[in-house]
Order: sequence, then C-alpha cells, then structure tokens
Amino acid sequence: MSTTLQRVGERRPNQMPPVLSSDEVTAVLRGELTAPTAVELRARLATDYARRSGAENDVDPMFGPQHTPSAALPDARVWVQRFALALVECLDGRRPPTQLARHADADVLARLTRRYRTALRRGPRVGLTRVRRVRVCEPCDGVAEAAVVARIGGRPTPIALRLNGTDGRWVVTVLEML
Repeated sequence: MSTTLQRVGERRPNQMPPVLSSDEVTAVLRGELTAPTAVELRARLATDYARRSGAENDVDPMFGPQHTPSAALPDARVWVQRFALALVECLDGRRPPTQLARHADADVLARLTRRYRTALRRGPRVGLTRVRRVRVCEPCDGVAEAAVVARIGGRPTPIALRLNGTDGRWVVTVLEML
C-alpha cells in the first residue's frame, strides 16, 4: 500500500481550505498578514462571506429585493390556485421543484427538494392528486396568506402558505404541511 505525503500548503482534491476570519481578511487587504509561502496564502484565501456577522442582513436598498404592492401583483387567489397545483404535483413526484424556484424562497425550495426526492424513492402513488380548496386572505399590502386543502395520493393534505410581493411577483416565504 502506497502513501503520499502532503506538502505544507497543498490541498487534497476534495478538501476545502480553511476559512479566513473577517479580521484575517482585513489584515490581508491591508498587507499586515504575511505568509511563509505564496502557496499557503492562496490556499487560505477561500473566504465564506455568508458566515460573517450580519452578512445575511446586509441588503442593498437600491439593488436588493424590492417590496411590491398588491395592486401591481396578479390576483392572489388565482395565483395560489395555480401554484398549489404545481406544488402538489411536486410533492407527488410528478414535477421537479426547480420549476417552482422562481416563486419560492430558498428555505421553501430546500424543503420541496427533500420531499420531491422522497416521493421519487417511494414511487408513484395510487389515487388522485389535485387541489380541493383554496382560501386566501391579505393581512396587509403585498402580503397574502393561504390555506390549501389538497388530495395527494388519495389522502387529504392541508397546506399553509405565506406569500410576499417581491420584485413584481409573489414569492412563497413560508410553507407548512400537516
């Protein structure tokens, strides 16, 4: 069995380099941090800005997501009816969740992807899949909450949605299934 020694500053192919802290990034930019070799410095320059404190809350008010009033959005009831049908098809494994990506928050899309993969492993269900009932209320301008009763594989499934008007379209920010 042969073993290879790893030189200092080199990475294995699937190994991520250590992440620099925000203080180390500042020191590199100011020229205060000196590394023994250029290879080691290059290996450490992979930074994860999402992990910096407050990076999630730093949204540019000019170029970030913009709130859209209800008057500039499509009718919430019709939109929820169509989205719910696509959602139910996704939960049943008949439609990929990437088709809903434009109208779903990242957390919602991650949950849908997990449920879709589970549905694919389980195989096709016997029974009708459809949307039975939709109720929508708009508690404030540009926000809608919906309760949907769907039939997935012959079983009734209640679904709750919260929609926010963002950049001229409805975006599902909360999705709860019982």
